[in-house]
Amino acid sequence: TEYFRFELCNDIIPLVEGQFSTFANGDTSEESLAASRDHRAMAGLSRGSMATTRTAMLNNLDKFAWIGNYSGVWIDFEKLEDAVRSSDYAVSYWYNGTGTEDFAAENHLTIHNQVMETLTDYFTDGENYCMIVKDGGAHDYASWIVDLYNSLLVFFKK
Repeated sequence: TEYFRFELCNDIIPLVEGQFSTFANGDTSEESLAASRDHRAMAGLSRGSMATTRTAMLNNLDKFAWIGNYSGVWIDFEKLEDAVRSSDYAVSYWYNGTGTEDFAAENHLTIHNQVMETLTDYFTDGENYCMIVKDGGAHDYASWIVDLYNSLLVFFKK
């Protein structure tokens, strides 16, 4: 999860943006990718959620405006706080989802509580942030498909 960001941002995104009709318009320069970030999201579940946090939130807020974490965040909060505070780019929406029976719920709720206590100048619940806790939800497809559906309802609405 630590190194995926290099392949995604150095190889995959430039390939897609350079070959297909996207808002980057074929321009894969750093400036163009930053200018088209409002049209780019990253979301993941379980370990993919960890990769999403490390890739998008900690290291590439200039490329991603929409973030989705399903079943855990697994990140050092101080690093997250530093990344958000030091970025020139705001997160358009950060969707978080877990279930009451998910083994990752404690981690996810701990980070949620820290965000709501410490980063209120960056994230407002219901405006550009949410934490959905599904009663009886577990670390499984039945929970993640609900999270995907819910996050797609709010991504790219600006």
